[in-house]
Amino acid sequence: MMLNGHMSEPDAKPRRHRRRIFEATASVSFGDGSNPRPCWILDISDSGARLNIGAQRELPDFFTLRVTSTDAVRRSCKLVWRKGNEIGVRFVQPS
Repeated sequence: MMLNGHMSEPDAKPRRHRRRIFEATASVSFGDGSNPRPCWILDISDSGARLNIGAQRELPDFFTLRVTSTDAVRRSCKLVWRKGNEIGVRFVQPS
């Protein structure tokens, strides 16, 4: 099912990589000069992650996920699906 131009989770393609429960505080950065916004990584795989973004309503199609505890781990992400406060992202190579 499509929601706001993105697939909702139930119709998402089968995963190639096994998900791992991660449960970590993180933030998303949009590259537009605004402050990073907090989020929570719920689970993660080699190719993507499921995040809880709280009340964050507007998200660009591409953004950077930063693990807050170290800020050394950053992944460029593409928004794939959204359902309520949760989103699914695919990790992509930075352009």
